[in-house]
Amino acid sequence: METGFYWVGSQHAAPQIWYYLLGYGVYRPMEPIPLSLERFSAAGFTFLSGKLILPS
Repeated sequence: METGFYWVGSQHAAPQIWYYLLGYGVYRPMEPIPLSLERFSAAGFTFLSGKLILPS
């Protein structure tokens, strides 16, 4: 998985764009502390897309 922005979703929340930083984890919008991939999965979140890229 690469550092970047991804669509994330769960059964209990609407899809949002989150930031993944290699070596640190997944950052929720407006949250300064990342979730490890293990905690991310345990909380029921999943990646709904590949890495988002800007249109050229």
